[in-house]
Amino acid sequence: MFADTNIVSSVHDIEVTDKNRKQIIEDIIYNATGTYIDEIKFYYEIPDSNKGRGFRCNIYTFDTWLNSSLDELEDLARTTPTPLHSSKDNKAYHG
Repeated sequence: MFADTNIVSSVHDIEVTDKNRKQIIEDIIYNATGTYIDEIKFYYEIPDSNKGRGFRCNIYTFDTWLNSSLDELEDLARTTPTPLHSSKDNKAYHG
């Protein structure tokens, strides 16, 4: 096992709206040193709706997450099996 003590990992939960999410995320990614799109998990907190109970989903690619409507993200989440990756995924709301 190799451990590099110079690597710092950060987790940021940023609540964005449908109107500002693309600009905020692009600014963070393109202005941050050492930020790699492939290492970012894009979550969407699916709300309770007539389609079913709400849950957190992280199956999205960068392009899908930025360029899909919230309805499209919900439909994709409800039709794609998604594994839970951490205890955070079990929370109804992560804040």
